[in-house]
Amino acid sequence: MYQVKISVRNLVESILMTGDIGSEMKILTPERAEEGSRVHRLHQERRLQENKDYRREVYLKQEFNYGDILVTVDGRADGLVPDDYIEEIKSTYLNPEALADYQNPLHWAQLKFYAYMYLVAEDKARMNLKLTYFNIDTEEVFSRDETWTLADLTGFVSGVLETFVELRRLYFRWREKRDKSIRLADFPFAQYRPGQREMAVNVYGTIRDRRQIFVQAPTGIGKTISSLFPAVKALREGKTDRIFYLTPKSTGKQIGEESIRLLREGGTALRSVTLTSKEKICFMEEVRCEAEYCPYARGYYDKVTPAVIDLLNHEDSMSREVMEAYAKKHEICPFEFSLDLSLYADIIIGDYNYAFDPRVYLKRFFEEKTEQYTFLVDEAHNLLDRARSMFSAEVSTQPYETLASDFGRISSDIAKKAGKAGDSLRQIQAGLPQEERMVWSTYHPELVNVLESFRGACEKFLQDEEEIRRKEQNRERDREIQDLCLDTYFATRTFLKIAELYGTGYLTYAVLKGQELTYKLFCIHPGENLREASKRADSIVYFSATLTPMDYYMDLYGAEESAYRMGLPSPFPAEHLKVFSDTKIDTRYKVRSRSYDSIAADLDRMLKYKMGNYVAFFPSYVYMRNVYDAFLTQYGSYYEVRLQEPGLSELDRTAVLAEFEQPRDRSFLYFMVLGGVFAEGIDLKGDRLIGSAIIGLGYPQLDYERELIMDYFNQANNEGFQYAYTYPGLNKVTQAGGRVIRSGTDRGIILLMDTRYRRRDIQRLLPPGWFPVQDIKDLEAPEDEESDVSAE
Repeated sequence: MYQVKISVRNLVESILMTGDIGSEMKILTPERAEEGSRVHRLHQERRLQENKDYRREVYLKQEFNYGDILVTVDGRADGLVPDDYIEEIKSTYLNPEALADYQNPLHWAQLKFYAYMYLVAEDKARMNLKLTYFNIDTEEVFSRDETWTLADLTGFVSGVLETFVELRRLYFRWREKRDKSIRLADFPFAQYRPGQREMAVNVYGTIRDRRQIFVQAPTGIGKTISSLFPAVKALREGKTDRIFYLTPKSTGKQIGEESIRLLREGGTALRSVTLTSKEKICFMEEVRCEAEYCPYARGYYDKVTPAVIDLLNHEDSMSREVMEAYAKKHEICPFEFSLDLSLYADIIIGDYNYAFDPRVYLKRFFEEKTEQYTFLVDEAHNLLDRARSMFSAEVSTQPYETLASDFGRISSDIAKKAGKAGDSLRQIQAGLPQEERMVWSTYHPELVNVLESFRGACEKFLQDEEEIRRKEQNRERDREIQDLCLDTYFATRTFLKIAELYGTGYLTYAVLKGQELTYKLFCIHPGENLREASKRADSIVYFSATLTPMDYYMDLYGAEESAYRMGLPSPFPAEHLKVFSDTKIDTRYKVRSRSYDSIAADLDRMLKYKMGNYVAFFPSYVYMRNVYDAFLTQYGSYYEVRLQEPGLSELDRTAVLAEFEQPRDRSFLYFMVLGGVFAEGIDLKGDRLIGSAIIGLGYPQLDYERELIMDYFNQANNEGFQYAYTYPGLNKVTQAGGRVIRSGTDRGIILLMDTRYRRRDIQRLLPPGWFPVQDIKDLEAPEDEESDVSAE
């Protein structure tokens, strides 16, 4: 018998949600959990004073046996007076007049479930149900009362559970089919590459032991399949219930999908969902999640359950093509549909933020956790900068001051509160020194208070039905200012959410640029936040070609003390890669202009090594363009040369990679940016790429935040420069060099240019397989190869 545990709230929301996408914006409860808890406690205290028999937070549980499935439903009723009434409390900004016309079936559904469970437990026949709304601003109370019999409640509860059980039965039938196929599944290649089996064994052991592991394995070893295959085996063994394949870029998603495709072709039944951004997957020309504009948003919650049942009954695959076909068939939003389908997927492929970001993590899985989850964190070195971004937030003066001056015709309350937020920021500005920037070890509580007021005014406005109708009537006329208000509301929510997390590892700073003041809560050391977010998983596999030094990443990721670590050597013959260096070229910012001609000459020497495709990676667009111009002037007529442009679209990137597929009669060189979209995660096997030049050490650009990072870690561990510049820079270098050898038959070269490559502290951060490094004077065409056309 399968056993399922679910809370009352999750159950009713998954089955009984109705209406359009966007209707959930008309929220009744405040965004901040503490505020809701505070008003609940206040109301409960008042009830207790009225009646000493009043009981708070009454835990209720009921089991429902459907033969093959046992469903356990539980939750806490907000209040209860035995033999009198059971109560559900909701906090709101609406006044009693507005509440008189307000109906939310989900609130009644929760209360009905609690009443049913109480009546069954106490063997009673009827109960009074009290749905209470508590106004946050005025502390007014509005209650609705209904009396229900156990017989009527039984009919309601049975109807909800029958739909829920139908969905779970479809899922469990799939699991039986999946597990049978996994038992017979073999590794999808004829043999393991050196290191793959060891990695797979350690990944399985990590999942089995419910631990974390950090794996550094060279580019080309096959890290994705070496993590997915043992994780899939663990699914069948019951060591995990769901796999989250987390990756920061679309190329990583494609590699994950390709690995799952290989497993399916080998006979393994797997359902995977790739979560794609709303902007990329939207059926409409413009992303506007409004029922009056988008037919796929209109009535979404009424149509999604039949769509899910339809797909589960007829498809084994949840590919993007299948998902989009069913979304169009049922006329529902493909983005929201993919999220709802994820509940029935074995593997979920998505961005880091779906697991770690405090604002957008998948609450449907992690808020009330009832399963075992495994995170496979691809290209794990990228999580550091993403985590700093996830756990940081900023506000600035311009949006609040614009709303203060222009939003009064729509809402005087919002305009007034926005004005106070702007004034509070200007008061902080008045205390800045002449440098027009300043750092604090904490945030300004008075600013947080006025931002709380602004958020409350926005939420009240969003809930007020009369205001909403008036807003819709003037939607086109006031679209720009209303969009600004909504954007500012969400930015404020984010800022206040991060303020709740503020603690160890944070600094606050303000910077004035022109007339604009920016105030930021900056997460420098995300370890504490990542440690907390990691509790959403039972096991985590961090893997990358560049986790050097591993202590650096384990510190900043808040790794468990019991976390495993693993390093693997290159699986390819050492003689297939030759590494050269020119340690006479000085790429430091102040003297870069002297290096253009020397770099151009080195690139010419590299291209004469053997005819083929090459890339030159530079630490900045400006530096790259200057050397590009010098190279074209001296050597451009001998080679085909391209230059990476900033801001490339997905189609543009595909076109760039297609350049490496073209047949040519002379060497081809692409100038690219180190650390950019082409410096990692692309797979140019065989003759598509035979050499890379890496100019500089890849140090991040000098800026205020980078200096704050350096100062912070100088005080923490006396490694400020290493944490801020050296480790991130050499990480980019290793990633860029890893583009060259992608398979056992690949051969190629890497050319390093910088005086600092002769230093031992830099050399120890390079992959062992790059040694010995030869001097550039030894870079000559192989004896058995004809060189490219001479550029003498």
